[in-house]
Amino acid sequence: MNKKMIAMLLLATIFFVSIANTTVGKTESKSNICSTNDNQAPNRPIVDGPMKIKAGVYFDLNIQTTDPDNDQIYYQVSYNPSIKSEVVVFEFGPFASGEQQTIGDFYFISPPPTPYPASMEIIAIDEHGLTSEPAIFQVTVPKTIINSNLFIKIIELINQIFIK
Repeated sequence: MNKKMIAMLLLATIFFVSIANTTVGKTESKSNICSTNDNQAPNRPIVDGPMKIKAGVYFDLNIQTTDPDNDQIYYQVSYNPSIKSEVVVFEFGPFASGEQQTIGDFYFISPPPTPYPASMEIIAIDEHGLTSEPAIFQVTVPKTIINSNLFIKIIELINQIFIK
């Protein structure tokens, strides 16, 4: 390339960079438009709920967070309702920043042969789409025990009624 071509490319680059710097991130004082450069993500949610969950029983979680910009908050809860199922995701909102919300109808489908810890991931999302750090809520789904004596008595009763 010759010197003239290099000079033209340099001038064009400076021109486009100066235009980009003067237009990106500007907001008008009278508008409701918010630059995402000024927006901050919500704080990590605080989650409270039962620590032991019976399979097949619905439960709720109490969730609260604040947004530094006082934006509306949405909550996203991800969890795996059983060992054999895929992760499900629920979204709730919008809610005012700082208000505690009780959200729920969560459940675990079936108990495993042994107790297992299950975790639920909760994130807050502001109205501009910025997300918080995830809060991890741990629950235990206990093993369901079949009362073998009762089971044997039921089998004996069925045997007496239908077979004899």
